[in-house]
Amino acid sequence: MSTTPDRIRVLHVDDNPAVADVAATYLHRKHDRFDVEVVATVEAALSRLEADEFDCVVSDYEMPRRTGVEFLRDVRERYPNVPFILFTGKGTEEIASDAISAGVTDYLQKRTGTSQYDVLANRVENAVERAETRRAARHLRELADTTDRILYIFTHDWSELLFINSAYEEIWGRSTAALREDPADFLNGVHPADRDRVRDAMGRMSDGQSLELEYRVNESEAFGRWVAVRGEAITDVDGEVVRVAGFATDVTERKALERTLQTRTERLQEAQRVAGVGSWEWDAATDTVEWSPETYRIFGWDPEEPGAPSFEDWMAAVHPDDREHASAKVEEAMDSGTFPQFDHRIRRPDGTVLTVECRGEVAETDEGTVRIRGTILDVSDRTDGA
Repeated sequence: MSTTPDRIRVLHVDDNPAVADVAATYLHRKHDRFDVEVVATVEAALSRLEADEFDCVVSDYEMPRRTGVEFLRDVRERYPNVPFILFTGKGTEEIASDAISAGVTDYLQKRTGTSQYDVLANRVENAVERAETRRAARHLRELADTTDRILYIFTHDWSELLFINSAYEEIWGRSTAALREDPADFLNGVHPADRDRVRDAMGRMSDGQSLELEYRVNESEAFGRWVAVRGEAITDVDGEVVRVAGFATDVTERKALERTLQTRTERLQEAQRVAGVGSWEWDAATDTVEWSPETYRIFGWDPEEPGAPSFEDWMAAVHPDDREHASAKVEEAMDSGTFPQFDHRIRRPDGTVLTVECRGEVAETDEGTVRIRGTILDVSDRTDGA
């Protein structure tokens, strides 16, 4: 294809130069986009095609040594995507049949009068436009097939599949051919327990809403794959939804890591509960604190209340007689970068007083902010027996 889409480069092959020159003149008059080069033989035409790029070939049928159909076969073998129009005075059903079998783009019979060149110009423009459209679609599919994400486009009501890439077959475990035949087939690859959620999300997209959903797919793998699906409704100038489009990402590995992390977290929390040790982490820059479930239990806080307790909430829970001491230890940690071990008393919401042991460490983030993480241990029995 030509690299200058604002021009249409035509290679006109005709053993009668006078006829070809007339055609070239009329094509240029029809539209100055046409840039027509004339050659008289098939050999010369093949040489020009090898040396340069043309948007369309227009060829006569009856020429010395080789026919236009034989030339067409050579072009299709070497340049399968270049439009080829057979423009000939030898119009027979046999020639037309041979040309169609060889892959001709269009077939036009020469007639008297100049109006035939208007028809030829329109045929060339249409052929080039269709070829450009196919080329763009081909490049889009090639690009889509290089990604491991599923890219999809359906009509607004999900009744027709407009586009899907090859990643669908790998992730979903179903064929794109089956999906084209029945656009609802992808639901057969969704875990039965997730299908109602997916159908509801499809309906919301058809109504113009965005889609963000994670669910399980691939029956052949016992629905062991997880996908994160995103989608948007595409509207026309009147705001009516005409298509739905988006992508799906295989997040199976992420889900497995999340499950592993969840298991480890639960085991850690269980170990902390058995040992009576709570943990916490304070971000000094944002003044936010993360508390473990056992820390909530030790302090008597309600984990169901909205918003995590702040640093000030911790200080408020410290026994009034120990607050100055506890505050000084925190300041020491901030200044020295080392968290000192110390004990202090806390007063729980129900009025009971406990003695706790604090241990910790100071860490500096990549952004230069300070985070302090540590543990809380109820040592009331130890201090009461001292």
